[in-house]
Amino acid sequence: MREPLAPKPPSFAALIQQFFTEYLVAQRAVSPRTVACYRSNRQDWCTRVGRRDQAASD
Repeated sequence: MREPLAPKPPSFAALIQQFFTEYLVAQRAVSPRTVACYRSNRQDWCTRVGRRDQAASD
């Protein structure tokens, strides 16, 4: 008989989303506007890092 598979760990994106939606809003009482600003900055950062890594591999 096969052993049951362990649950798949959450992705990095899911962990970040959980941090912004649960921790900052629920536990730290950060406004939704602040979370939106953080999200925008995070997206910009990820784009820059992706471009930098792509340029380094070329």
